[in-house]
Amino acid sequence: MKRAKRKEVGTEIECPECDGTGFPQVRQPAQPGRKIYPPPCKRCLGKGRIETTPMPRGHRGLGV
Repeated sequence: MKRAKRKEVGTEIECPECDGTGFPQVRQPAQPGRKIYPPPCKRCLGKGRIETTPMPRGHRGLGV
């Protein structure tokens, strides 16, 4: 019987783009009764949290 591979568990951090709300900050109009509903955050896809995985050993994060 085959065993399922263990998935490496990462951690989640608050999305810096939307401050954990899931939506980017927008300036609301001054007109009463009008409200802007922004689309979900592009970085976290509306979750408000980003999953981070451990870096491979020797990786320096240089974006190479």
